[in-house]
Amino acid sequence: MHNRLLLAGSEVLATSSGDASIEEKMYMEEFNVSLDETRSRNNAIEQAHALSDILSANYANFVDMYTEHEPDFKIVFTYKKNSSRIDFDLLNEYLKSGELSKYLKIRYVKYSSEELKRTKDATLNVLNENYARGFKVYIDPILNKVVAEVSPVEQTQIEMNLLQSGVKSSLPDGSGSLIIKPAEDTPKFTTWGGGLLVKAGTPASWFCCKEW
Repeated sequence: MHNRLLLAGSEVLATSSGDASIEEKMYMEEFNVSLDETRSRNNAIEQAHALSDILSANYANFVDMYTEHEPDFKIVFTYKKNSSRIDFDLLNEYLKSGELSKYLKIRYVKYSSEELKRTKDATLNVLNENYARGFKVYIDPILNKVVAEVSPVEQTQIEMNLLQSGVKSSLPDGSGSLIIKPAEDTPKFTTWGGGLLVKAGTPASWFCCKEW
């Protein structure tokens, strides 16, 4: 038997009855937890990803998911503030079995997944058409905003262009859903699977367009 792990965005096979894998050992040392707890968290993350895909396809008020590793391990599902009881019917049914219920936390946020997608797409359109330097545009599930990391040299011009083009005024709350900041030393073109070794605060994925 094998236990399929989602660690650092890639699948790693470890025998369920044998010694811990390298990734499991790293996690156990980092967060001071047992092998059983490490595997329990990993199983819950697998369940959460599967459920998140279903909720995203069927419930407009479901927004996103992310993990918190400190001070306590939590898998956070975000819903728009105006969610009703019907939005949680499938979630409640799913939680009757499996390990996800031990770790699940519900958080209400301002912007829906559709609003964030619209913000991201509009921002990408402007950047793709006007700027040759590298940039990253991604949805940060913790901030519940779209983040555009741009060249510091072009940041002021980009903000002005977004304003003059009318993109900012067309976004939710007049661009309240968008953060523009200088690019930092972050991974390029990396898709994280939400696995155990991803620290809290790491975006679920990078939506990259041009390399630096």
